[in-house]
Amino acid sequence: MSVKAPSLYHHFADKSAILEAVAREIVSGTVVPPKPPTGEWAEWLTQLCLNFRSAVLCHRNAAPVLLQHLPRDLLTDIYEDVAGYLAECGLPADRRLPVLDGLNRLAVTATLAEAMRPEGRGRSALLIDEDRHPALAAAAQASPLGPREQFECIIRTHLRGIGV
Repeated sequence: MSVKAPSLYHHFADKSAILEAVAREIVSGTVVPPKPPTGEWAEWLTQLCLNFRSAVLCHRNAAPVLLQHLPRDLLTDIYEDVAGYLAECGLPADRRLPVLDGLNRLAVTATLAEAMRPEGRGRSALLIDEDRHPALAAAAQASPLGPREQFECIIRTHLRGIGV
């Protein structure tokens, strides 16, 4: 693009500010699906997490930037909106934070782990050596789920575990 560092620093205070803007741009690419009027919030949240995953995986090489510069304020603003929607749907107040905090931890961690996984490392985030980890290797071989489906299964399992 023929952009030189002095040009960038005209708009940003330092390298950290540039990386924060990159991280913000990636996360802001998450498409927030329309909220269903029927109150099917679990399906809606699952889709939101899948959309976050897609936005991040479009920029796999930026995963280390996101690890260091994740725009938590942007995510918190999204979660505020989600918490309001969960209240409208009748989810008890004492369950809202476990739903949101758990989804945050699962979606962010699982997505960044997947983005940072070297190509050809299989479908699991675990570093499985067939000789040293035969039970894990067998489980990985038996799983019919691809990475997207496995991510979705993790999100749905969390929501069921909360009791919703």
